Amino acid sequence: MPVSGLTPGLTNWWARRSRTGRMVISLLGAVVAALVLLDGVGSSVGGGGAPASSSLSTAADGYAALASLLAGQGHPVTSLRPRLDQAGLVPGTTVVVADAVVSGPELAALGSFVRSGGRAVLAGDEQEELRQLVDPAIRWGNAGAASLAEPVGGPSPLTAGVGSVQTTGGIFTATGRARPVLDSDGRTVEAEAALGRGEVVMLADSPVWSNQALARSDNALLALDAVGAGERVDFAEAGHVTGSGLGALPGPWRVALILLFLAWLAWVWSSGRRTLPAVPADPDAAPARILYVESMAAALRRAGQPGPVADLLRPNLVRQEAVRGGDDAPGSDTPEEELMALARDWVRTHARRLPVGAAGEGAGSAP
Repeated sequence: MPVSGLTPGLTNWWARRSRTGRMVISLLGAVVAALVLLDGVGSSVGGGGAPASSSLSTAADGYAALASLLAGQGHPVTSLRPRLDQAGLVPGTTVVVADAVVSGPELAALGSFVRSGGRAVLAGDEQEELRQLVDPAIRWGNAGAASLAEPVGGPSPLTAGVGSVQTTGGIFTATGRARPVLDSDGRTVEAEAALGRGEVVMLADSPVWSNQALARSDNALLALDAVGAGERVDFAEAGHVTGSGLGALPGPWRVALILLFLAWLAWVWSSGRRTLPAVPADPDAAPARILYVESMAAALRRAGQPGPVADLLRPNLVRQEAVRGGDDAPGSDTPEEELMALARDWVRTHARRLPVGAAGEGAGSAP
């Protein structure tokens, strides 16, 4: 069916909707269109608005590439949105906590998870939970420049096949009881510590596994070694969300929703009923008697039948002359042509002098 054939049906359907229905349909359509547009833009240019080191972020400092790499190597990968103490961590799997804020209850749940046989991979600097979970003596620093790091301490499953790793300067200045497995010029970049039946892997320089750095040197291989072979990997995401409500949404989403809301308010205002008092209607103006009489006279003259209008004019002219107090009222024997002339003269002389009320009062009877 041609599109033109659908237009009347859609128009009629829209016309049958109430004003409230139109508002709701328009708002929902605008929101859906904005979300589709934002999703397309996010897929095209990346970013997604997620924080640094998040498995949901495709920005340069995100971990989306790492999540894809692990999934491609056969690891079931999950982005854990619930808090760690509410996520139901399963021993025997790996939990990655990268630059995320971890609360006390979450730290307790993470410690219980590791002691029961789980593996925790903690990436980032100045993470207080590392001190509480592994050793209070752990300290962080920054080498000040990018450098290559290499395995130390002999063969380790955490550095199997790794020749060198490109770092951005993050280091441990003290590792406490943790054992260094990767260092740069004698400064530890990665260390590991046993905890119960599980293990904690610590990376001081979280950008090593970011989207922009993962493909450098053996950075990707170091990540694969850190999570273990074939184990499920859960990325802790709850600690990356610092806001609530609209504050938890990416910036572009918040701007788009606010603009949509303002546009909706403008549309409601423009299409809704006015709430101000109605403007009083102008009083009825006097009818255009002169034009009316002249047009009727011309039409009847051309028709050659002035009789009907003469019968109407005679009593009206008599009544109007009586109201005026004059003595020029036509009689019953006044010729029709003279009646027409009297009507034109009377309108020209008197009609425009009448007040509006009188003109309106005579509208039903005056010529």
